Amino acid sequence: MARECYSTFKAANENDPLYQALEHGIELGVIVHEFDEGVPRYIQMVYDTDFDIRVTQPSNLDFFSFGAHSDDILPILIAKVNAGVEVSSAVEQSYAEIADASVGGRLQGFRFSNETLAHSNVWINDKTAYSMWKGNRLPCLADMQGNAVMNKLTANSAQINSSDFNNGAIVGSSINVGNGKFKVDTAGNMYTEGSTTVGGTITGSLIRTAASGRRVELDTQGLRSYDTAGVNRIRINTGSDNGIAAISFYGSGGASAGEINSYQNSGGLSIISSDVFIGSNNTGNPIRLQGAVTIDGTVEFRREVTGLNVGIGSVTGLQTQLDAIWAKLNNHTHDITLPTHNHGNSANQNWGGTFTSSRSA
Repeated sequence: MARECYSTFKAANENDPLYQALEHGIELGVIVHEFDEGVPRYIQMVYDTDFDIRVTQPSNLDFFSFGAHSDDILPILIAKVNAGVEVSSAVEQSYAEIADASVGGRLQGFRFSNETLAHSNVWINDKTAYSMWKGNRLPCLADMQGNAVMNKLTANSAQINSSDFNNGAIVGSSINVGNGKFKVDTAGNMYTEGSTTVGGTITGSLIRTAASGRRVELDTQGLRSYDTAGVNRIRINTGSDNGIAAISFYGSGGASAGEINSYQNSGGLSIISSDVFIGSNNTGNPIRLQGAVTIDGTVEFRREVTGLNVGIGSVTGLQTQLDAIWAKLNNHTHDITLPTHNHGNSANQNWGGTFTSSRSA
């Protein structure tokens, strides 16, 4: 059966350049391991002896069968075992050292003792990518771990567990990283949680510190702050030049409380409200108004006023009133009537009567 299988396979593949380039061409063999009353031996039927049965008694109880490149492997393997490396690990390490474009893939290992048969199946751990083989340049670079470098790859279906894209684009795909922490769907919509963005420009998006309740929002309509009840309390609108130049304030009920506005190019700053309170909690650093101040309305002082230096001419109507008072004083006379009296001295003449006062010259 082994001879027939080999003949059929060789007839179908002996003209394949892959097998023609190999040192031994197409290789095939059957090896049976057995114990005869506790003594190990193996029976070989291989291609180069026309599958005649040969029985061999190994002299080394640990190593008595190898696959490809066994002649190269044996001295490396024995040196590693003598150095204290465990047998299975030593076999894997030895094959990794000599792996090339013709030796790789899976390493099947069998280890026998008088009681058990142990089997291992591991990849040969080779990380070298070979660009040339048998003097011919390969169309791609690949190592025995499956890592490959290709100029162009077209795949009708693929699963990429780990990838690195350079100078390319991903088209028509979706991305899900961190179990939903970062997602991009096929329409280009993106969701990201707990991210940090450094640099760049964000245009036409809603940026907010929370989905509801107390928060700040920024979008194409402007900047807004909301209280716990969701009422908009502060607003900078982009609907007009006046709106973008103003900070508008609203009460907890949503009614307007006032605004600070520069009114486009007026060059002035206005604070407008039905009730404006400007206060300082530090009496050592009171509120200061610097420059010329115009008060257009009634002023009421409810506390002591100090340091007030106001000229008479600066008070509207005061000089006119003072002039009128002085005019009346300068032109005023009146009569004074004194009763008859002698100042308590009977020797004095009694006198009295009505007298008209004089005015200054």
